[in-house]
Amino acid sequence: MKKPDSGMLVITICLLLLPFQVFAQITFERWYGGSQREEGQSVSQTSDGGYVMCGYTKSFGDPDGDVYMVRTDEYGDTLWTRTFGGSSYEQSFRIEQTNDDGFIIAGLTHSFGDLSQMYLVKTDSSGNLDWQGTYGGGYVEYGYSAQQTSDNGYIICGSTNTYGAGSYDMYLVKTDSLGVMNWQNAFGGTGNDRGHTVEQTDDGGYILAGYTHSFGAGGADVYLVRTDENGDTLWTGTYGGSDDDLPHYGRCVRQTYDGGFVVAGYTKSYGAGLYDMYLLKTDSLGNMEWEETYGGSDMDIGRSVEQLADGGFIIAGSTKNFGAVLYDVYLVRTDADGGVIWTDTFGGSDYDYGESVQRTIDGGFIIGGYTKSYGSGEFDFYLVKTEPDITGIEETGSQEIITFFGNEPNPFDNFTTVEYNLAQSCIVNISVYDVNGRLIRELETQNREAGVHNATWDGMDNSGMEVTSGIYFCLFRTNGVFTARKMCLIR
Repeated sequence: MKKPDSGMLVITICLLLLPFQVFAQITFERWYGGSQREEGQSVSQTSDGGYVMCGYTKSFGDPDGDVYMVRTDEYGDTLWTRTFGGSSYEQSFRIEQTNDDGFIIAGLTHSFGDLSQMYLVKTDSSGNLDWQGTYGGGYVEYGYSAQQTSDNGYIICGSTNTYGAGSYDMYLVKTDSLGVMNWQNAFGGTGNDRGHTVEQTDDGGYILAGYTHSFGAGGADVYLVRTDENGDTLWTGTYGGSDDDLPHYGRCVRQTYDGGFVVAGYTKSYGAGLYDMYLLKTDSLGNMEWEETYGGSDMDIGRSVEQLADGGFIIAGSTKNFGAVLYDVYLVRTDADGGVIWTDTFGGSDYDYGESVQRTIDGGFIIGGYTKSYGSGEFDFYLVKTEPDITGIEETGSQEIITFFGNEPNPFDNFTTVEYNLAQSCIVNISVYDVNGRLIRELETQNREAGVHNATWDGMDNSGMEVTSGIYFCLFRTNGVFTARKMCLIR
């Protein structure tokens, strides 16, 4: 192979230093529902690589609305659906798989208890009801978020009109493994304070996110409450400006790798639009480290956030600025300081909303929401799966599986050999992607024994056509491990 001349070396350096825009290419999109209205609120990948969604339906079950659960395989094809509720209105906002491969669903019910009650549904792995519980007093309670705790019980967050000091207070309920209440607590002041999401923290306590009208700078402010394992307050914090600044229910707060917290929502105090997507990062004591906004001149709303292996974040929500004329699903990928790496939109010519996002075991993302662009009803559940995210992916490999992964020569003009060393036998997939995240060439998918192996890329795509000079990524995937290397092709 000839050596690159000085001109080629200049091109190489420029290509390696040149910033590039990456997008989340769609693997599949699906919609689920009947002839009436369905709203998908939460999605989670299951242990077998499939997906589960929850929300509510008016097409099935009680016509006033029931909790709706959809279970799919890894391709988004329906395995089964379930409804839960009584003779009145039910809604759900978050679903997670439990340690016994069943599922826990948080929401609200008007069928059981007084007025509206916090509602918790536990199913087995096939979606059959194990038990259901309601929580609250004689007035109005809502449940927006639930998680299985380290003792195999459950923590539920929402709002209460029965307990506390204000018109509504943030409401936290801890149960045992059968849904029997262990304790409850309310947080807030004399105004309207609501809880939207809860996560158990590394020390066994809890972080709650919601909004407050009792404290803060004005309007509605983001409200964080940090508790110990018994639900007693350790600290509280408010964040925002003189207008409305709110997180959203379900998945809007996460503990970060450094022990701090990140909150996704939307703001009217900052940014360029009517509302902007809002991302807030604090330290472990609730002191603000930074805040960022994303969007245009109209409406952009953040619903869900997750930290990624490189320390950055993925945020899902909805936008009226980008994509089609009406609302589209809005996905924003940031670095560890909240700086934008890429953004993308999904949907059709009508209303499409993103409510939940999660990183998948292949390095892509699964997004749950609801759509009016597709399906047969007023709105349908909407599920979007993306290809692997190639930004920052180099840090996610596991030394227990792959001890070396690289290619030579690099840069190259005709071909390059990808070499890798496996610590154990496994099914390996090696593929080449361009900087826009598009699949260019699948080099191999096969079972490999432990040891050194290689695959060659000749600069052709899957159809046998030559690709142009530029930066490409070689992605290695196996057993939930994914790692990538940057390659430079110069013709």
